[in-house]
Amino acid sequence: MYKVLIFDFDGTLCSSAKTVQMAMQNTFAHFGRKKPAELAIKEMLHQGPNLEDSFFFLDASLKQLSASELSAWLIYFRQNYMQHLSASVLYPHAKPLLQKLHALGFPCIIVSNKHSSSINACLTNDNIVHFFSAVYGEDSGHPSKPSPLVFERIILPHYPQYSLQDFLMIGDTEADCLFAEACGIDMAWATYGFGDPQSSPLQQATYKLKSLLDLEMILGLSHD
Repeated sequence: MYKVLIFDFDGTLCSSAKTVQMAMQNTFAHFGRKKPAELAIKEMLHQGPNLEDSFFFLDASLKQLSASELSAWLIYFRQNYMQHLSASVLYPHAKPLLQKLHALGFPCIIVSNKHSSSINACLTNDNIVHFFSAVYGEDSGHPSKPSPLVFERIILPHYPQYSLQDFLMIGDTEADCLFAEACGIDMAWATYGFGDPQSSPLQQATYKLKSLLDLEMILGLSHD
């Protein structure tokens, strides 16, 4: 049975699609750019990119911004995102599942391409922050998923008593699946999330979750 669980955040435990849409459109409008369409934002979320790459996905011309200009975009988006946290919602069964995993002693970690301040704000808002032993966002000092460096340099050395077979990645996008593959660990694909169902890497995931309840069956937990 798996010993350490690595969760993606957005699209796996929580849906902040509405929050991202409002913050993204407000950011583009603030800087005098055409607001990206809802469909374009949805397609961007399929990829699971970090924030900088999200901007470039929606408007490739933003690659021409100077470092200071891009920094201003990042700051404005994150501030606006915080203002719309109430539009983000936990998926059904997320909190009870995390409570059960915590009670049973499972170390739960978040590895996300979202900034850790945004993740921690959501976790605190939903009163689930204490269920996680660590949160690694795009500001972890390591490349974003699918790079495995945060796993290889921080997570794995923190659990020297466990082998790769003891870790399970739970995520919803291709970036999560490629991350798991690069780390050499199993992957549970949250099919209810933002990932593209036609993605070949996702189709090769070890498990496919229709809801978070399916994770209980994988871990051999009862539903009582």
